[in-house]
Amino acid sequence: VGKSILGKQVAKAIGRQFIDLDNIFEIRHGIKIREFVLKHSWREFRTREYNLFKEFCGTHSRGYVIACGAGLVETPLAMELLKRLPLVVQLNRHIDDIKKTLTRDSTRPALLKDGKYAWDMKAIWDSRKDRYHAASSYEFSIIRGDTNWGKILEDFTRFLLTITMNPVGRARTFEKYVHNDLKVAKLVGGTFFLSLTFPSMREAIPNMQDLVAGNSAIELRVDLWKSWEFDFIQEQIALFRRHCCLPIVYTIRT
Repeated sequence: VGKSILGKQVAKAIGRQFIDLDNIFEIRHGIKIREFVLKHSWREFRTREYNLFKEFCGTHSRGYVIACGAGLVETPLAMELLKRLPLVVQLNRHIDDIKKTLTRDSTRPALLKDGKYAWDMKAIWDSRKDRYHAASSYEFSIIRGDTNWGKILEDFTRFLLTITMNPVGRARTFEKYVHNDLKVAKLVGGTFFLSLTFPSMREAIPNMQDLVAGNSAIELRVDLWKSWEFDFIQEQIALFRRHCCLPIVYTIRT
């Protein structure tokens, strides 16, 4: 949810072409995925979805951002192929935000004719979560409840530039974003770091720019956070990245 919107815009921002495999599937078959599933079956859809994915991995392996359907990980052969690819990014949204979006979208394959979702969305997410982790090289988390797609796009673009560039390119991109903040631009230059000991990043956000000014990196004391649940940790990193692009010293002390 959000992969098509972000994928198209971020591909343009980083100078690549965008391909949405769900759209390609519908164009080739002349039918919406929802209608295809109702007419044929989920099994047939998954088979053809995998074949399309395999084809494009071979023919469009460079210079493209390819968005896949969220259920692709249910196909074992697709999982094997995903694990062999050099760069796979999981776009992670909180399940509550996913529910809100899906219940407003009657085009989804798993929706019934009366507009109600046929399956338990939380159960679907739980069944796929480990597969997403296993198939992904990186994960980009959207802050829970965040609907500022302009900011999300900016965060996602910076994220992709960081993971796809060589060290020199990363340094230049980092410098660009740092110098967009005047406080940091005036003071940055030393080799200092600040340790943030807040139990949640939300407590640091109101004073974040004053806190990080003059530092070269920020230590996140993960061991002092109020929760070590994986979803909480993801959200904390996303919150920090929204407000600061300095390198992270990720620390767990015993």
